[in-house]
Amino acid sequence: MKKIKEKDAWNYMKCRNFDKDNKVNDLYFKALVFYNAKTEIYDRSLTDMRSPYDYTEAYIIGDIRSKSNSYAFRLYGILKQYIEIKTNKFDTYLWNNLKRNYKYYTSQYWIDIYNDLRKCDIEIKNMEMYIDVI
Repeated sequence: MKKIKEKDAWNYMKCRNFDKDNKVNDLYFKALVFYNAKTEIYDRSLTDMRSPYDYTEAYIIGDIRSKSNSYAFRLYGILKQYIEIKTNKFDTYLWNNLKRNYKYYTSQYWIDIYNDLRKCDIEIKNMEMYIDVI
């Protein structure tokens, strides 16, 4: 893991101030933050074990792996549906590209960004409300 990568993400979140001209990318990024944080929080609720490669990441093995995968799959489907409602389509290429560009962050890092966004961003709150309704 590179420290510079994490610093870049914070700059994206705080200094970029969510470029109004690129609302779609910001929506996808916020959904990715939401997805990564929520799946990690759920995984931590399943086990106290931690990954040997990233001490902040839950280590999912055995029978609980299917629960973790099922939750992640359901959450992805809900977020995909949420984005489709907001933008009239879901761009799989954009989603996968964001995942690829931000794959080196620690699990705790996603949770920290999520918690910061929860305090000030209406989109994250809307995602939470949408999930509660479904």
